[in-house]
Amino acid sequence: MSIKQLFKISKEERPIALLLALFFIALNSLNVIKYFDRFSQLSANYHDLFWNNYHVSGFDLITYHSMSEWDVRYEATRHPLMAYFIHPLYMLNKWLMSLTGSNWATTITAIVWCVSAIYSFVFLYRILRQLMSLSKINAVTLCLFFYSMGFTMLAVFVPDHFGPSMTMLLLTIYIVGDNIKNNRETGKSPTAFLFLFTAGISLSNGIKVFIATLTNRGKAFWHPKFLGTAVILPSLLILGVILVNHHFFVTPRAEARKQVQAIESQRMLEELRRDYLDTATVKNPEAVEAAVRRIVKERAIEKYRYNRKQAWSMHAGKPISKEGFAAWTDISTPRWKSFVENIFGEPIQFHEDYFLDDVNIKRPVIVNYNHWYNYAVEGIILLLAIIGIMKGYRNKVIPMVLAFFSFDLLIHLVLGFGLNEVYIMSPHYLFIIPICISPLLKDNNILQKISMTTIAMLTLWLYNWNLSLLLPWFGE
Repeated sequence: MSIKQLFKISKEERPIALLLALFFIALNSLNVIKYFDRFSQLSANYHDLFWNNYHVSGFDLITYHSMSEWDVRYEATRHPLMAYFIHPLYMLNKWLMSLTGSNWATTITAIVWCVSAIYSFVFLYRILRQLMSLSKINAVTLCLFFYSMGFTMLAVFVPDHFGPSMTMLLLTIYIVGDNIKNNRETGKSPTAFLFLFTAGISLSNGIKVFIATLTNRGKAFWHPKFLGTAVILPSLLILGVILVNHHFFVTPRAEARKQVQAIESQRMLEELRRDYLDTATVKNPEAVEAAVRRIVKERAIEKYRYNRKQAWSMHAGKPISKEGFAAWTDISTPRWKSFVENIFGEPIQFHEDYFLDDVNIKRPVIVNYNHWYNYAVEGIILLLAIIGIMKGYRNKVIPMVLAFFSFDLLIHLVLGFGLNEVYIMSPHYLFIIPICISPLLKDNNILQKISMTTIAMLTLWLYNWNLSLLLPWFGE
């Protein structure tokens, strides 16, 4: 299909796209209004301005920061191209700041995130309608169900990368799934394009592009010409960008921090010597230096003990190793409780306690629901998904998205990457739920009627539950 066909919203899609656009605009508007007085100010220290005033479940504020004062601030390995995608928006904001004397980072982000969310709906709707062969009403119902989930709502407006990531993953499923349906092999250019944009936003999601293409092409995926052009070459490009980011941005910034720390340490030592000499009776240089070293050691121990009591230290899982990628692993956070409360719980239904709190500040890693019916809702949704998988596994879209989710479980549940706050990563996999449920709505039979009624009731429940917690938060 052409780019125009891909991004043109059809007449059938427009009414529900407009309805959801109003929902997305409302959420983004409330978010912008909540912080506009503070975040519209020009500042000499945007890091402190944003990070000291915005806390939503631990989502990062790097988009606001980069759009206000550009640099490769995203983690250079995990989000290699995100800063460059933001750069044109930074240039627009820089021009607006010079014109108006105000910072428009929050407003520009809101506009872009709304567009991204609209296309997330468009691609999900097409997956359900065209690839899973649902009727219009059934596809619309599942889309509304998807956007009733708590962290799908958050991904629409929080200034982290998850909204655009969700859009790129749905685009990948739609393009590759369309090729599967029409007995076409996904070509080199689409694969490379999808990988560069998807991995550029979030590196681990780039693997899912290759998983999807492998599902479509089968053995042809391993053909040397395809492998070299569509897999190895774009992977090397991403690796090159990562190396450039580290050489020109990350390393110089780290060296600058070391220099500042060295200067601060030297200043602290001089102050300690001066303070000690003012009160000490012994003036022997060796005795003074020994006393200063003892004070420095005592302060270091106090700082260590203090840090050990902080949430960001207490809630950090124990890694396999503190070196390289192994430092991102976690072997101590409980798996089953994380699966129940944080992989499927919090992302679908917000917890009442510690609502939108950050695990690195005060939220416990595991928060339980206060009512049995929250677990019942979670269980019904999982049951619907499992039955849907059993009914529709012959449609290759189902194995494709299950492979996506298996990869997420591998990195999060097995290796423990980000497991202490895994709900933040849920926009990378929540869309799998309506896709897996969709086979239950395909046929006009008693199972379809029961499933449709259940999903409609769940959708109403989730909008009521999640919005009743989220809307008051905007007014705080």
